[in-house]
Amino acid sequence: MKIKVTLFLLLFFYVNVNAQQSSLWKMIYEDEFAAQTFDTNYWSYCPRINPDWGKYLVSSPATVSTADGFLKLRLIKNTDTSVDKVPYLSGGIQTKGKFNFKYGKVEVRAKFSNGQGSWPAIWMMPENPGVSWPACGEIDIMEHVNSETQIHQTIHSDFANTQGIRNPSPTKTTAFDKDAFNVYGVEWHADRLDFTLNGQLTFSYPRIVTDKTGQWPFDKPFYIILNMAGGGSWTGAINDAALPFEMQVDWVRVYERDPEAPYVAPGWTSNKTQNDAYWANTFVKKITTTGALNNLNYTTQQRPASYYYEHADTLRVVAGNQVSFQLSAHSLGAYSTSTVLQDLRYTCNYAYADFDGDKSFETSFPRIGNVPPTNGVGGNFDVLEVTRAITIPENSADKTGRIRIVYDNAWAERFSPEANVREGVVYDFPIRINTRNTDLKQTINKPLVKRIGNHIVLESIAGDYSVEVFNASGQRLYSERLSDAGFNINVPKGMVVVRIKDAGDNMFSYKF
Repeated sequence: MKIKVTLFLLLFFYVNVNAQQSSLWKMIYEDEFAAQTFDTNYWSYCPRINPDWGKYLVSSPATVSTADGFLKLRLIKNTDTSVDKVPYLSGGIQTKGKFNFKYGKVEVRAKFSNGQGSWPAIWMMPENPGVSWPACGEIDIMEHVNSETQIHQTIHSDFANTQGIRNPSPTKTTAFDKDAFNVYGVEWHADRLDFTLNGQLTFSYPRIVTDKTGQWPFDKPFYIILNMAGGGSWTGAINDAALPFEMQVDWVRVYERDPEAPYVAPGWTSNKTQNDAYWANTFVKKITTTGALNNLNYTTQQRPASYYYEHADTLRVVAGNQVSFQLSAHSLGAYSTSTVLQDLRYTCNYAYADFDGDKSFETSFPRIGNVPPTNGVGGNFDVLEVTRAITIPENSADKTGRIRIVYDNAWAERFSPEANVREGVVYDFPIRINTRNTDLKQTINKPLVKRIGNHIVLESIAGDYSVEVFNASGQRLYSERLSDAGFNINVPKGMVVVRIKDAGDNMFSYKF
């Protein structure tokens, strides 16, 4: 069985995966609540609304104040019901209409009191929902009820709430010190939400491929809400003796991916180390490209030292142009449903691209490869030959970016370019996207052609190309199509013009 599928790939050299900068983020907003009141350039009181969390909200310094460098949000007994008849008053602030963002990292350092009916929350809602709740989406960075010794971190969506689909799980509870300040956070990516407690990952909610609707409403700007609620169907009745309830917020910090930070290289997951001899045949033996300004032609007969590789040079491509990638993976023999030989036949291929250089892979291409037999043996391919033609976006000119190819275990699904690989390999290729400019093509990767007496000489050139030689009157003296070679052409005296056209239709002209 020989399967031809699509994929783009290249050659790379080993880099130390762990030698990455610890900080991948750049702070874009911070509030330490050091002023006499909250900053109204960014925050507003949360208005009273019908759901349980909002039914006691009031815009008052009695429930929202700043002191000693802390924001203090309170739920108190309403001692005067002559005007406002609700039994309690609660405080909350939000950045709606003043500050929102799409993708990034949020951390909030906070501490709150405990008691029957207490319900502090740190969460996010869409600036322009478009549809009603829960289809619009909700990100609960932290909720705490009563005096529990755990926090709740949750997403809400039509997929999870209305359709009741719990795989992947939309919520996780995590033990914590309820009497101390803690840092509650979420890292929001285009393909997942990673929730954290004191900087440690608690759980991840992925974006998945599904035929159901409403699984990922988290692709639009959200704003932040901080509130101290109480009572309702979740917490039960409020114990007045435990009042007031208070959440103290030390600071709020919001980050975006730092374009100066390195890309995140996936880690390795297996019961064997990544350089174990068992993986000796898990590698790509040939990688070529066409359509780039400096095409790649790479061949190897053995697996390099690591499962992760980054190409030493930058592949130069042109905005709006098409680049084709060809790949041949190592193979140990014919496909079998009864045994698995440890090579790339048992993997699936994933491709990701960052065309704007923000260190986040905004483009994910479809998985290539079939799910293996249900009996747990066998694999996908006999000889894996892959070709894919990629169109570089027109609006990405003058940008740098990256293409990432991951061979991952075919028994599972992969939803993130940064997730650990399961016994597979990762290839990273830096790209530079140039404008549509023929003059630029003449200067990048221009073959070195010389005239020595009556000879036109090119020592070597990679890939398929054509060469033509003309005399001063335009008569063609020589024409040939060559591949991975050079030439030495005998020409008459006088001026000649040499034209070389590579597989990407880039034309290079020389006059001697």
